[in-house]
Amino acid sequence: MDNTALLTRGGNVYDKKRGRKQHQEEIIFDKEQRKEFLTGFHKRKVERQKHAQAMTEKQQREEKREMRKLVREQRKKQLEERIQLSRELMGTMEKPGSEDEGSDGAETEEKVVIEDDDEPHTREYEDEDKHVSVTITEDDENDGPDEEELADGFSTPQNDPPPSVPIRPHKQKQGKNRFRYESKEDRRLNQKKSKIQKLKHAVRHRH
Repeated sequence: MDNTALLTRGGNVYDKKRGRKQHQEEIIFDKEQRKEFLTGFHKRKVERQKHAQAMTEKQQREEKREMRKLVREQRKKQLEERIQLSRELMGTMEKPGSEDEGSDGAETEEKVVIEDDDEPHTREYEDEDKHVSVTITEDDENDGPDEEELADGFSTPQNDPPPSVPIRPHKQKQGKNRFRYESKEDRRLNQKKSKIQKLKHAVRHRH
């Protein structure tokens, strides 16, 4: 092999080595990206906080949605229970209604007050709503019914004549019963008037 061939071969080998060196990878730093990486710690921290806050808000919205759903279901259940209970109560109130009415009539208190033969007989009927008093009075020969007493239902005490004036005998009249429905106030007034009549009888017997 001559020298020319050797030099040509050596040049080819050198070119190959030089080509390999030129094709090697080279690390090049981007100044803008490097600056953003070195100065972006706070920015990335804020971004992480915002992301965490967004996830927390999303989770809270989901929890509130579930809570509202549970509350609606509970209210619906309570409403159904109340409706069912009211229906049961209405059913129990309607079934024994007729019996209660009969029992109320049977359980009505009846009071009979008889003080004296001269006193009117009073019978009282009381229930929860009303009070009815029935007075039975019997006329005697001394006490005759007045027209005003029959018309108004009240008896007005009459003044006794003085002892010097002779008392004209009255005709004996057959007693009859009168039924009057009185209120509580009328009954009290009638009792007071009955006591006055009793005192009148006592005074007349003395004279």
